[in-house]
Amino acid sequence: MSTDLEKKSSGAPVVDEQTAETPAEFESSDAALSGWRFWSTMAGLYIGLFLVALEMTIVTTALVAITDDLRDFKHAAWIVNAYFLTWSGFLILWSQFSHIIGRKPSLLTAAAGFVIFSAACGAAQTSTQLIIFRAFQGIAGAGLFSLPVVIVSETASPSALPKYTALMAFVSVIAFAIGPLIGGAIASKTTWRWTFLLK
Repeated sequence: MSTDLEKKSSGAPVVDEQTAETPAEFESSDAALSGWRFWSTMAGLYIGLFLVALEMTIVTTALVAITDDLRDFKHAAWIVNAYFLTWSGFLILWSQFSHIIGRKPSLLTAAAGFVIFSAACGAAQTSTQLIIFRAFQGIAGAGLFSLPVVIVSETASPSALPKYTALMAFVSVIAFAIGPLIGGAIASKTTWRWTFLLK
C-alpha cells in the first residue's frame, strides 16, 4: 500500500499487473479485425489483386481475335496500353483517395468500377469503345492493386506482415504467368469477349 502511494506521489506511472503483459498479437491493429472477418477480408483482397494482375496479360494473346472481330488493327496497341497507362497513373492517387473517404468505401468503389468496365469492355462494339472502357478499367484496377497493400499493412500484425506481403507478390506472379494461357484458350475456343466478362 505504501509503495503504491509513493509511486503516485512521485509522479511515476503506475502499471496495472493485468495490463502489463499484453500478448504481442494484440499490440497491432489486427485486434480489431480477427477471426473469419480477417480471413474473409484477406481472401477478397487477394482475389481482387489476382483479377487485376490477370487483366494485364490475358488480353495479349487474345489481341489478334479482338482486332480481327472489331476490324481495326491500327489501334491494337492502344487496347493494351490504355489499361497500363491509367493503371500506373492512378496507383498512388487511390491511396490518397482512401485517406479522404476511407479504406472500405475506396475498395468497394474500385471493385464496382472494375466489374462495370470489364463488362463494358466485353460488350464493346468498336475499338474506340474498347480503348475508352479499358482506360476506365485501368483506373479501377489501380485501386484494387494498391489498396490491398495499404489494408494488409494496417490489419496484419508486424510479425505476419512479411508473409502476407510475399503472398501478394506470389498471387501477382501467378496471374501474370497464366494470363496469356487463359487468354489464348478463351480466344481459340470461344469469343474474346469472355476475357473481360469473366471478371
